[in-house]
Amino acid sequence: MTVFRRCLSNLEFDEQRLSQHYRLMDNIHCESRVKAIVCLAAI
Repeated sequence: MTVFRRCLSNLEFDEQRLSQHYRLMDNIHCESRVKAIVCLAAI
């Protein structure tokens, strides 16, 4: 469960950092979802 939480917080950080640079472009949300799916699959 700790790995999962760390993974989620990394995703949130990535999304915040990327949205600051790119202002929430659609492909970034898409990329975040892909990361989340990969994250879940890795557990």
